[in-house]
Amino acid sequence: MGTSFGARPSRRRSDVFRTSARADSDTSQAASSAADAGRLRSTRAGSWEAPRAFGSPLRPELYAPPRTMEEQAIEREVLRGAMLESLRREPPSQYVAFRNNVAKVLAERGLPVEGVAQGMEPTLRRLDDRRFREIMWQLINQGVLVQGIDASNDQWPFLSLSEWGEEYIQAGGPDVYDPDGYLRDLARDRPLDDVEQRYLSQASAAFRADLPDAAAVMVGAASEHLLLLLADAIVANHGTGSASKVAKARDRPALRLLTEISKYLEPRRANLARPLAESFETTFLGVANVIRASRNDAGHPALGHVDRDQAFVVLRLLPVYRQWVYRVIDSLPV
Repeated sequence: MGTSFGARPSRRRSDVFRTSARADSDTSQAASSAADAGRLRSTRAGSWEAPRAFGSPLRPELYAPPRTMEEQAIEREVLRGAMLESLRREPPSQYVAFRNNVAKVLAERGLPVEGVAQGMEPTLRRLDDRRFREIMWQLINQGVLVQGIDASNDQWPFLSLSEWGEEYIQAGGPDVYDPDGYLRDLARDRPLDDVEQRYLSQASAAFRADLPDAAAVMVGAASEHLLLLLADAIVANHGTGSASKVAKARDRPALRLLTEISKYLEPRRANLARPLAESFETTFLGVANVIRASRNDAGHPALGHVDRDQAFVVLRLLPVYRQWVYRVIDSLPV
């Protein structure tokens, strides 16, 4: 007899029982998994076993305890710092020597290396090897390191510092080749505001990409922002007389604003802290003009261009200038 239109086909009772049993099994397994999720079962002190469902481990890697420092790769900026310190102490002659020298620095700083526990010379872990090679080739591409040491050994695996590299590693201060590290070092003195963050992150990134004109323009913009902050603080604390001229110059070219701020501060220098007063010409006027001139050269085709050395200088000078400006702002009114 056929099935009428719209009626469900009949099912055997055994099929229904099998379906119900399977559903109950799935529900039970899901409940067991949910109960075990996020929980580690301690079998004995210091030993852990992943939760089990029906006798099988539930993806043990999801339930493993947090990885220790020995199980993680050394952070990139930490490794780069150790590599630069190694270059300061002993310029390498070969790749292997450089690698071993870096391992010694890491060991001195209490960072994980291989060999020390066995009484051997420290060596880099395989876990850190790729990151080490990436940073080393960055240093080569940036002109800090070059392949070869002399005319007889002018190819890989020989390595040496370039003339530029010798100056760079001895300079100290914020690392202009490391955008994140450069900003982090600046923020240690005073947190960066949004404008500084935008301009200076681009400045350091442009320098690292061998775009000195772009770097100089961004440093100049950050410098002008600091000048505007100083002008606002002067007007807020002393809005009459020469301070009113500072207010009027705020929307004029940077050189005009710099001149008016200088006129305001000059007769008040004696009221500033001695380090600020003594560095008025060199740090405030001198550095500000160097940065401004570099920005103009980079931003105006008729004025020439900025080379890498000039961009390096303004990136290194800006932290000193920034510190001076903020110290004066903190001292107002004077």
